[in-house]
Amino acid sequence: MLHLLIPAVRLVESEVRIIFIVNGLSQRELHFLSNVYPRAPLLRLPTLPRAIWSHGTVISLLLRTSPRDFGILDHDFFLFDVSIFRQLEFADNEYAICLTGWRNDVTGLHFPGTHFLYLRVAPLRRLIHQYSVDANVYKRPPHTTSSALSALGLSIENPPKEYQNFFDSFLLLSALAMHHGLASRLLKPTQNSFTHVGSTSMGSQLTKSPLHHYLNARFIARLEDEDVANEYLCRGLASVGSAAHFRNLLEPETADRIDALIARVDQHVSAHRHQSASGRG
Repeated sequence: MLHLLIPAVRLVESEVRIIFIVNGLSQRELHFLSNVYPRAPLLRLPTLPRAIWSHGTVISLLLRTSPRDFGILDHDFFLFDVSIFRQLEFADNEYAICLTGWRNDVTGLHFPGTHFLYLRVAPLRRLIHQYSVDANVYKRPPHTTSSALSALGLSIENPPKEYQNFFDSFLLLSALAMHHGLASRLLKPTQNSFTHVGSTSMGSQLTKSPLHHYLNARFIARLEDEDVANEYLCRGLASVGSAAHFRNLLEPETADRIDALIARVDQHVSAHRHQSASGRG
C-alpha cells in the first residue's frame, strides 16, 4: 500500500525518526521503498508470499523487544498538524497517547485507537509478562485476566467495542493497564488536523467500496514507480482509467472530499520540502 504510505510519511518525515515495519511487501515494493527512503531503517518481518503478520502481532513484537517508547502510524493516516508530536510526553500514570479512541458505553471506559498511537513500553511489558497476554485479538480472554476484567465490568459479552464479540487488537492489554491505574490520553488537536481513511488494507480489495477504489486509483496514478503501480493494478486495487468510472459512482460531495484530501497532502508536502530546503540554505 505504498501509494498511501509514502504520502503519509512525507507529511511527518521532518519531525520524527521513521522506522518501516516491512510486513508482506513484494520485492518490487521493497526496492521502491528503499530507493525513496535509503537511510530509513527497515524491520522486515518474515512472511509467506502475499501473507502478512496481524496488527496485534506486530505491536506485541515491538512491545516485547523495543528498547524505548515508540509510536505507530497507520499507512493511511494523514497527519497535517505536526505540532502534535510535541505533545507526546507521558504523565506518570499514562501508558498510551492517541488521536483516535473508543468509549465503552456500558462502563464509560475510554480505549485508545491504534491508528496514531504512542506507547509507553515498560508498564505494558510488565503486564504482558504478568498476565501472559499480548496485543493480539482475543476471542476468549485467558483466565489469568478474568478478575481484572470483571472488576472493570468487561467480558466477552461486553468487550471494549460493544458491537464486536471479541477483544480487538491491543484492547485486552489496554483494559489490564486501566485495571492497574494507568490511563490513555486522547489528544484534542485542532479541527481537520488529520484524516484517517481506514479499511484500506490489502486482502479483500476486490470487494471494497467505490470510494476506496476511487481513492486507490487516484493515489496509484501518482506513484513514482511504474512497476509498483502496475503490480497494484494487477492485484485489483484499481485499473487503468478507473478513477473516472468510480468517481461517477460516488456522490459528488464524497468524490470532492477525496480530491480535497489529495490536494491538501500535496500542499503540505510541498510546504515541508520548501521549509527543509530553506533550512539547508
